[in-house]
Amino acid sequence: KAVSPTATTVPISTAACSRLSSCTANPAALALLITSSASSTLDVSGSAFTMEAWVNIAKPLQYQEYHFHAGSHFSVAYYINVAQNCGNIVFRSHEANTDMFNLPVKKLTQPSYKTFYYTPVANALVIFRSNLQHMVEKNNSNQPRVSISANFKFN
Repeated sequence: KAVSPTATTVPISTAACSRLSSCTANPAALALLITSSASSTLDVSGSAFTMEAWVNIAKPLQYQEYHFHAGSHFSVAYYINVAQNCGNIVFRSHEANTDMFNLPVKKLTQPSYKTFYYTPVANALVIFRSNLQHMVEKNNSNQPRVSISANFKFN
């Protein structure tokens, strides 16, 4: 049986997200978290923002290739349904594609890595810069991996 390699994405509105029966995410709280986190280090307090959101459903053996989210500042992934081996989200540094002559490093530590992965946990929220390349590994479980993703752009 052939399986589409990439996960299904379904665009949703903020209102639709709050009506999803399996969705425990609160879009208003999510927006507040993003704006309050950003305003503590960026000059965005009181700024208006736009948000687009969608549901990702990755059936067994599906994955998402490397990509980034152009036209927004921050992106999020909120995990609803996860299983062991359902696929990590992997982030790749901008240097990973162009750094052909690496600086000598005495000891590899997390800040010197070119890639970083996060193993999804139900009800966890991952916030990252939208221009950071990322992908989701193949779902090697027998259950669908379900998450809500969103992009935020400060106006």
